[in-house]
Amino acid sequence: MNTVQLIGRMVRDAELGTSKNGTNYTGFTLAVDRYVKNGENTADFIRCKAFNKTAETITRNLHKGSQFGVEGSIQTGSYQDKDGKTVFTTDVLVRNITFVSGGNQQNQNQSQQNNQQQNNSQGFKDPFAPSGNAIDISDNDLPF
Repeated sequence: MNTVQLIGRMVRDAELGTSKNGTNYTGFTLAVDRYVKNGENTADFIRCKAFNKTAETITRNLHKGSQFGVEGSIQTGSYQDKDGKTVFTTDVLVRNITFVSGGNQQNQNQSQQNNQQQNNSQGFKDPFAPSGNAIDISDNDLPF
């Protein structure tokens, strides 16, 4: 089974390209933390490729520093460089992405304010919206 899941940060903005047959594609590098024995983290820089709608979504919504998850498969290959040497490649072919971190805090706060204003204008409040207040509940109220 060839399946990989990674969470990391985009190293630089991805650019959308179109192949000769009209397929949209993008290539990008994902910096993924890896634990090492001395208790510190290091990063691996993983090359990724995406096609069609996934490529469009990545180039439209994710930028340098964006944290997100990818799910896909490993693809190895090789080619001859200009000096005639064989270069081996390893890439992740991305099937799905998962948004991990949203925009900056100001955008998140603005979104929460817009949601609260919309709820108030419709005459109800979302009981699951974050209020910043602690929930008053006792252990006797829990079903487990």
